[in-house]
Amino acid sequence: MSNPIYTYRGKNYEILREEVESPSQPNRAEGLLRDFLHCESVGDWRTISNRITNGLLFGWLKEVDYVLGDGKTHYKDKWERGKKEGFNKEVDEEGFW
Repeated sequence: MSNPIYTYRGKNYEILREEVESPSQPNRAEGLLRDFLHCESVGDWRTISNRITNGLLFGWLKEVDYVLGDGKTHYKDKWERGKKEGFNKEVDEEGFW
């Protein structure tokens, strides 16, 4: 499974699944993405900034330069597949190559 990406203030942050998930929390990466999106919806910008700072510091978040889709949920494997196959291929139901 690929890593979810959160976009904030024009920067993209990959939530590193291998750093946050464990047998007791198998979907923690998606949970963190939902947390970010919830904070956005209620205007809790300080929590978002703090989580990004700490995620980068403790290694479970990484700033990335690829962007796909609507700026909310992106997946690295689809970007990598597009680079390998060429971006002029037919798109799937989600609008990705």
